[in-house]
Amino acid sequence: TYIKNYLEPKEAKFIVFSDWGVVRHTVGETPSILPAIYELTSREHIDAVIINGDLAYDLSTDVGYHMQFMEMIERIAMRAPI
Repeated sequence: TYIKNYLEPKEAKFIVFSDWGVVRHTVGETPSILPAIYELTSREHIDAVIINGDLAYDLSTDVGYHMQFMEMIERIAMRAPI
């Protein structure tokens, strides 16, 4: 029974986006997508989050705000694999 259920097709839900970094917005700029992702992952079952492109813009350097980025995605990663 386990193998039969495992092999049956199932619907999967993904969030897919690209070029996501730590950005400080000022008045008049496009708002961050982060609050929408937090809300979506807290009320929906999401199977995975796929980020295509830059992560934190130069993730390996201090210029890339790597620690702020990791803290920013922590709430999402608790609910869905990234």
